[in-house]
Amino acid sequence: MHFDTFPANTMITNNTNEGLLRFKADLTGLETELATAMPEQPDELTYVFKIPRV
Repeated sequence: MHFDTFPANTMITNNTNEGLLRFKADLTGLETELATAMPEQPDELTYVFKIPRV
């Protein structure tokens, strides 16, 4: 018998961790979560995120 814990792991991770970005509710793109704006990309290997100070 195989018990898949993936759905439970995903639920716990989503409810305990915040990311810089997240998928929109309809999964059509990204929106900011902790980031204050979408990232700047000065070159193809770098993303610059701005986050608020607390």
